[in-house]
Amino acid sequence: MTELGVTMPGLGTRIQKFAGWAKLAEDAGFDTVYDYEIWRNPFTVHMTCAAATSRITLALESRPRSRAARTSSPTPPPTSMSSQAGG
Repeated sequence: MTELGVTMPGLGTRIQKFAGWAKLAEDAGFDTVYDYEIWRNPFTVHMTCAAATSRITLALESRPRSRAARTSSPTPPPTSMSSQAGG
């Protein structure tokens, strides 16, 4: 089964926005919410998102990639925090 994810916007986004966006993504059927490690502490964003959601996976991507890189790069997809933690 194909899983769908959505990337949170980055620079300049107020932390209060993330919970609502994560909930919208979950309600729309997305499986994963990604955040980047370069603009802010991603765990703060994920903590905010976790408080508003119940099933969506929260994942990290170490750097943003262009659309072309996502479609042609041999780099494997980012790993979710839950799989890194063994759960």
